[in-house]
Amino acid sequence: MAQTLLSAAQVDDLVAGYQAGEQVASLATRFGIHRNTVTAHLRRRSAQRPRGLSAQQAAQVVVLYVKQQWTLEEIGREFGVSQRTVGRIMSKAGVLRRPAGPRHRHREVAPWTT
Repeated sequence: MAQTLLSAAQVDDLVAGYQAGEQVASLATRFGIHRNTVTAHLRRRSAQRPRGLSAQQAAQVVVLYVKQQWTLEEIGREFGVSQRTVGRIMSKAGVLRRPAGPRHRHREVAPWTT
């Protein structure tokens, strides 16, 4: 495989994508480089991702949990965070958690993705 060298502008885009929440694997695919190269660029730029979710994303999490009955695991996967992070968002929003266990329902698509 040929080595792909990124321009300074491309590295800027890579860092911006990471800070916006894009996953390392997705960035690697988008720029045609290995995951380790992505993390090396991020480390050289001292790029850090904002911790947690934005207020808008937190509101979307509550909608998925309360109105669409998604599980913490499903929501975590959707937003790239842990179940524990989703649980903390629920607590902060004052939402009571459902008992753990399987859900037998048809999973709807997140309304903001359509």
